[in-house]
Parts: sequence; structure tokens; C-alpha cells
Amino acid sequence: MGSNHKVAILGAGIIGLSTALELQRRFPNCDVTVIADKFNMDTTSDGAAGLFEPSPNFMGPDLETTKFKTAGGKVIEKYISSFSELGSEYNTIFNCTGLGARTLCNDMHVIPVRGQTIRIKAPHITNFYKNEYDTYIIPNGFDSLVTLGGTQNFGHVNRCVESTDTESILARTEELLPGVGACGGGQCWVGLRPHRYRVRVECEQTPGGKVNAGVGVVVGRKKRLTDLLLTFNVCHYYYLLFFFLLFLLKIPNNKPF
Repeated sequence: MGSNHKVAILGAGIIGLSTALELQRRFPNCDVTVIADKFNMDTTSDGAAGLFEPSPNFMGPDLETTKFKTAGGKVIEKYISSFSELGSEYNTIFNCTGLGARTLCNDMHVIPVRGQTIRIKAPHITNFYKNEYDTYIIPNGFDSLVTLGGTQNFGHVNRCVESTDTESILARTEELLPGVGACGGGQCWVGLRPHRYRVRVECEQTPGGKVNAGVGVVVGRKKRLTDLLLTFNVCHYYYLLFFFLLFLLKIPNNKPF
């Protein structure tokens, strides 16, 4: 794939940036641009706890915006409401907009799941704790911050911090790890996680594939997406028409935020 092949990635969350890095790794001559209205600390991926549970289909993330830029990647800060806004500039478009896919693709199966967390400064906490009631304590591992959570409100769009949720999180995490509340302070964060009863990863001649579930699926999905791009181009090389590849993959219904 030469430098004349232009790729647009919509969305700069954990799926979008990880896909961009994977494309750069596998197709170093490809012209890759990330287009999103929110980057870095403004994304849901930055505020979410980053919790994933062991499973053959779910692996952990690794992304940095600077890696993408250093490798020659382009970044455009812009809200995209329709694929038509991209015109014919790009040969391939990856839709990694998360919750944005609900409106961008008119996919009403994508719904928000409200999540609230608390971040505290606790360098002495180095272990991960979790119970079955969406309660977890997760050290970030690099800045002495620890995330306490959480909530899981399907269909809720309230982005305001709720004091009742804060009290509940503090009470539940204190029960899970006595003394954690003594750290004091803490910054509350609220975000809307995308959820779909089945994750969709498609390759279409008219862009429209969707990937949801963020942290829980990032490594497997970024590889699957780039595999689709490679397959799509090889098929064109041999004058074959591959209209779509459909992967039906279940995601857990009880994934904490």
C-alpha cells in the first residue's frame, strides 16, 4: 500500500488512536489522518477506569497521541456529522466514533451507559481490587493516581456528578479496601460509555462500520480493523468484489465503566 492511499480515522478515543498506530506499524507508507472533535483528556477513554476482564476476546490497550504524530500522522480537530463531509479525499475511512456512531450511522442499537468514577492520589496502592458489584480500585501505574468506581446506568445521558453516586462509590470501595477513604480529596469524573448488544466490525464499500466497547476490546479490534483494510485492498488488486466482512462478537452485559 503506497503513500497515495489516504486513510481517515474518525474518533480519537482508545479505539481510534490504537487503530491509527496499528495502521502506521503495518503500512508505514500509508497517509493516515485522525479526525475528531475531542482529543486526549477530553475523550471518554481518558476518564474511564480502563477496566477489562480476562477473556480470550479481550486484551489491554496501549496508545499515545504523540506516537502517532511522531510517525507522521495527521490530526484534525473537527466534528463530523456525516460521511459526506469527507468527500472523496480518503480511500478508506475507519469509524471509531464510539457513542457518536448512534447519530453518524443512525444506529439506534448504540446506547449510552453513564459512568462515574473518582480519582485519588494514593501512591501506596499498587494492587487492583474488584468485586462483583461494579466496585473497583485501579491504580493508574504511572502517576500515583488511583481510580475508584463505579456506576453503570444504561440509557442515562446525565453528565453531571451525582453526590449520591460519589457517596456510594466511596462506601463500596472502603468496604473493598478499608482505609482507601482516608486518602481524602479526589476528583469526580462522569462520562458516557458506548454500548451495543453486539459489536460490529464491517468493511463496506460505503463507509459505515462501527466498533464499540472501548478499552475492553482495543487490541483485538485494531488488528481486526487493519486486517479488513488489507483484505479489502488485496481483493481489489485481484479484481474481486468483497462488499463486507461481518464479525458478530458478543460483549459482556455487565462491563463496569
